[in-house]
Amino acid sequence: MRLSYEGTVLRRRQERARKHRQIPQAGVELLGVPGPEGDLELLSLAVSTARAAGISDFVLDIGHADIARAMMNGVPASLASALLDALAKKDAAVVGDLVTEAKLNAQLATAFRELPKLHGGAEVWKEAERVLAPTPAGSSFRALRDLWERAIAAGLEVVMRVDLGEVRGFAYYTGALFHLLADGPGEPFGSGGRYDDLLSRFDAPMPAAGFGLDLDNLAWSLRVAGKEEGLDARVLVSHAATAPALCSVLRGLGVGCVAAPPGEADAYARAWSFSHVFRQASGGKFELLSLATDRAVPLDALRAPELAAQIAKVLLG
Repeated sequence: MRLSYEGTVLRRRQERARKHRQIPQAGVELLGVPGPEGDLELLSLAVSTARAAGISDFVLDIGHADIARAMMNGVPASLASALLDALAKKDAAVVGDLVTEAKLNAQLATAFRELPKLHGGAEVWKEAERVLAPTPAGSSFRALRDLWERAIAAGLEVVMRVDLGEVRGFAYYTGALFHLLADGPGEPFGSGGRYDDLLSRFDAPMPAAGFGLDLDNLAWSLRVAGKEEGLDARVLVSHAATAPALCSVLRGLGVGCVAAPPGEADAYARAWSFSHVFRQASGGKFELLSLATDRAVPLDALRAPELAAQIAKVLLG
C-alpha cells in the first residue's frame, strides 16, 4: 500500500523547554515493502518531493536506528537514558564518562566513544568499518552502507551525508532513517524512515516506512532560498458593516476573505500574509490596498455585490 496524507499533527518536543508544537505536515506511508528496496523507494521519493516543492540545495542525511539500539543492549539500564541523551547531543566527553562507568568490553567501549564522530560523507565508512564491524551493530552498519551504495547507484544526485550515531526517533524507528536539511529553520524540513514494528500493534504486522514534511520548515527553507511561492489573493475587510455581505460574495467568486479583528488592520494583514486590505477611504468611499505595492485602488460602488465585482476584477482580471 502506498498512501499519502496532509493535515495538522501534534509534535511532542523533547528539547527547547519541552514545548509541544502543532504543525501542518504532509507525508507518505509505504506498507508491505521491506528494506532495502522499500528504503530506496522512500529515499528517491523524498528527494524528488523536495525538488518538486522548489528546494534544489539540500542535504539527505541517513542513519540507522539499530546501530545504537544493538550497542545499547550491553548498557546498564540505569545509564541508558543519559547515554542516549549524550549521543543525541554528540557530547563525546559525557559519552566517554558514561561508557567508563558502564564497564563495557573494549570493543563496545571504543565504538561508543567514536560514535559521536562518525558522521559526514563517504570518508566515514572506512573508520566506521573498523569501529563498528566487531560489535553487535555490525549487521546494521553494513545494511546502511548497502543502502548508501544503492542510492548512489540509483543516481539520486543529491548531497548525501551519513550519521552513524543518529538516535532521534530511537523508540520509533527500527531500521534506516533519514532527514532532509536546508538553510533556514535549523532543523529538518523532512524526515522519515523504517518502522516495521508499528503495524503489529494494530494486529496487521507488515514492513512499513514513511516520511513527513514539516510544511512550516519547508516554507522557511523556500523563503531563505528566495523561492517562496506567491500567495493567492486574500482580502482582509476592515470595514465591519460591510464585511459579512462582502465576504460572502467574494468567497463565492473564489477570493479568500475574512473580516478584520479590532485593532490595526494593516499590521494584522501583513502578519498573517493577506495580499490586500479592503477599507474605507476619505469621503465615505472605499479602496483596496495592495500590501505588496502599498498602492490603493479606489472603488466606486457602495453595495456588497458591486464592490465584490470590482475587487474580483482587480485581483483576478
